[in-house]
Amino acid sequence: MSKLVAANPNSQIAELQPYSNAWVDLVKRQIAPESTDDELKLFLYQCQKTRLDPLARQIYFQKRGGKMTVLTGIDGYRLTADRTGLYAGSDDPIFDDENRPARATVTVYKIVAGIRCPFTATARWDQYFPGEKQGFMWMKMPHLMLSKCAEALALRKAFPQELSGVYVKEEMDQAGEVLPVTATPVVDVAKPASRPRPAAAPQLYSNANPEHQKAIAAKMNGKVDEMFWEEIGAAMNGKPFDDLRKVADDVVAASQAFAP
Repeated sequence: MSKLVAANPNSQIAELQPYSNAWVDLVKRQIAPESTDDELKLFLYQCQKTRLDPLARQIYFQKRGGKMTVLTGIDGYRLTADRTGLYAGSDDPIFDDENRPARATVTVYKIVAGIRCPFTATARWDQYFPGEKQGFMWMKMPHLMLSKCAEALALRKAFPQELSGVYVKEEMDQAGEVLPVTATPVVDVAKPASRPRPAAAPQLYSNANPEHQKAIAAKMNGKVDEMFWEEIGAAMNGKPFDDLRKVADDVVAASQAFAP
């Protein structure tokens, strides 16, 4: 590992070879502004070890509860494994329940002494689900989120030298919130405990959709002068329908402000 050299004891990190001073300073400002010198050292060490580019958003610095965490995406994990020349693919995830998965299992393969060897890991919903407050994507796509955690576990088992100390974001979602301790519920053995159903995504307005245009006109009829409908429709593009009232008020206020 290359040596970090500080310009003076109180300065930010000045140099990490083979990184330039300017590059390190840019990472400090844009990617890890809350890092201490030691945390930045460790983060850049992980960047160097995994050969992932923080400026390309392949690897992330985060602080959770005052502690440093290095995160990446599942694609970054796969890329790191593939660069070894020993990664030999993976099987599709296996779920215990296709409707409401509580467990996902993934097997990845690595060439060991010329033999394609399996490395299998299982991720469980109750260990990774971050709760309803932070778990929108988990409720919307439970299979995908849980399978990412299982694949990350399997890849880390297969490639510990390259991946130890680095976690995919989905593994750490649950670390963003301390869940209160509650009494153990009494569960009716005749009925499995239910989990939150995936929430439906809000419908977004498209200004190219004639049905959406009609809906906007109907909602604005009698409330906003027809002369503003077109501007409101353009401003609403890509926004949830629930934003209509605020968007309409903003458009009217802006138009009136520039009226002669």
